[in-house]
Amino acid sequence: MATPDDKLYNENKAPKQYTTARVYNSIFVRHWDTWITENKNTIFSGSLTRSDEAEAWSFSGDIKNIIPRKYNLESPIPPYGGTDHFDLSPDGKSVAFVAKDPELTPALYTTSWLYVVPFDGSAAPKKIFSPDYKGASSSPKWSSDGKKVAWIQMKNEAYESDQNRIFVADVEGNSVKAILNDWFLSAGSLKWAPNSDELDITAEVSGRVSLFSSPLIEKYGTEVKRVTNDFSVTNYYRTGDNSFFFSATSLTSPEFYVKLDNGKITWVSNAPTSHDAMLATVTEAEYATVNGLSRSQVSDFKYQAGKHDHHYDIHGWMVKPSFFDASKTYPLAFLIHGGPQGAWDDSWSTRWNPAVFAEAGYIAVAINPTGSTGYGQNLTDAIQDNWGAGPYEDLVKGLEYLLDEYKFIDGDRAVALGASYGG
Repeated sequence: MATPDDKLYNENKAPKQYTTARVYNSIFVRHWDTWITENKNTIFSGSLTRSDEAEAWSFSGDIKNIIPRKYNLESPIPPYGGTDHFDLSPDGKSVAFVAKDPELTPALYTTSWLYVVPFDGSAAPKKIFSPDYKGASSSPKWSSDGKKVAWIQMKNEAYESDQNRIFVADVEGNSVKAILNDWFLSAGSLKWAPNSDELDITAEVSGRVSLFSSPLIEKYGTEVKRVTNDFSVTNYYRTGDNSFFFSATSLTSPEFYVKLDNGKITWVSNAPTSHDAMLATVTEAEYATVNGLSRSQVSDFKYQAGKHDHHYDIHGWMVKPSFFDASKTYPLAFLIHGGPQGAWDDSWSTRWNPAVFAEAGYIAVAINPTGSTGYGQNLTDAIQDNWGAGPYEDLVKGLEYLLDEYKFIDGDRAVALGASYGG
């Protein structure tokens, strides 16, 4: 964060405040749980040098605020933006970043643009954009050859759950192209392959966050290859033409690491308890029983949506106790996600974790009703002006399906749980 005079803000050295009162003369005053203050996110640049004797890194000269307050731009975009909102060019001369439109009130508009600024801050940021797309932006990434920038942007300027589209521009911003226009999924993040001719993309799909790859061919991406089918990918690197190293989580495991070579999977580690364990190769059999949890506890199911205008198959997850016995019956923990335009994915959570309920003796079920993400934009949009009826009917139909289909669920001992919209 930077102070109004563009200096690095240090909370520990800031003047002591003797009041908790706040004075605002315009909206926005608060975003989720974060108060808007006079100190703003910004990007500082600096060069590091390494001392051969000490084998330590230190700044060579001062660090510089490259988007000072006079430009009225803030990046990373609060409250959740991080390193996914800026990227350094391969030659170290330029920084691409996203920031909210300085002319629009953030209380009403999601509009944010891609900008490129010299690394030394010697010139004003230059906006690169497609005029038809005015929604939220994220994930700016330079190509490996430094000739192009790719980023993700929504079309609607006042809709937080619009579909994320992928754009590619030349460095000067003279050519801006949307790619994968017919893709039904919403991109979550992207990276360039080393050859600068392909993009690797994550996207939520059917309760998983999968890794995809797309070549930048003549029509700028008319095919998408799904690289992973299970779990939820959290970070990834291309190590060869058809090889990847990635981290992921699942409903039964916190972060683990995987090598994927031409379709062959090697488990590198799973929730290591020590550095030595992280370096050891973990077999698939060992992976399945780590921390006392097994993939055999997890299954998914589909059923016909409730009685409303939209006819979809609704998808849900089931997590059984590790001590599950099919001859017995178990109470049901019926989990309802917030958002509501979000989803229960095959991923680990420290907030609402189905495995915790399962290990307490419940059959934990997490359903993705109307409004959920990862099943195409039509299902996500279908909750608009339908905030109660559609999702509610889907959940009722889901409960009926569960009690009819799975005799080990005791419907007389069922509880619904949820936070935010789910609450």
